Amino acid sequence: MTDETPRATRRLNIHRAEYPDTIELQLVGEVDIETAALIDEHLAQLDGAEPSHLLIDLGAVTFMDSTGLASILRAHRSAENNGHTLAFRPGSPQVQRLFKLTGIDERLTFDTRPRSANPT
Repeated sequence: MTDETPRATRRLNIHRAEYPDTIELQLVGEVDIETAALIDEHLAQLDGAEPSHLLIDLGAVTFMDSTGLASILRAHRSAENNGHTLAFRPGSPQVQRLFKLTGIDERLTFDTRPRSANPT
């Protein structure tokens, strides 16, 4: 099932798609102090969800600050605590640079496979 109606703030949309083995959240826009709570809200809804693999697509994130980075780290910690696997589709050069400068890229799993075409 694909959620075609994105939840939105002024600067971030989150699209959710469910596949047989994965739930994917695609972030579109800015991930910062104003929008990070929306990500946390979406992730809280997935606690204990099936399937247990989560993919967060950062490919359409145009900006991320330290608050957004903290949200990503909370997602990582939550997935570990809930027995989920979590991977990220890489973001823009600015986003990836933030991960690299902070050393966070060493702790996260990045999935570079092409996007699935058939959500359930």
